[in-house]
Amino acid sequence: MFQALNLTPAQKEHARAIFRQARDTAKPVRDQLRQNREAMAAAVKVDNKAQIDRLSADGGKLMGQLTATRTEAMARFYQELTPQQRAKADQIHQRLQAHMRERMRQRRAIGSNS
Repeated sequence: MFQALNLTPAQKEHARAIFRQARDTAKPVRDQLRQNREAMAAAVKVDNKAQIDRLSADGGKLMGQLTATRTEAMARFYQELTPQQRAKADQIHQRLQAHMRERMRQRRAIGSNS
């Protein structure tokens, strides 16, 4: 994406710092998510419905935290872009969304044919 947006060296360095900070902030949450998945697998094996419900809720909160961290980093990065770069970033984002929608449509079509 850096190349597509034609970032200046200063913008590249600032973006790296933004995303490095987000990665560092997200690490404990990612670790908790890993532990949650392991606990969920154990709860499934013993059919512990109460623990599955609790772990599901906890996992959802953790995913929310992770999403917020990543989105906040992207928002800070977006503010560093020029208007032309923002327009290009918006185009890239729209293409990615269209691609994801198409993949989901294909998966649903495959699933309904099974």
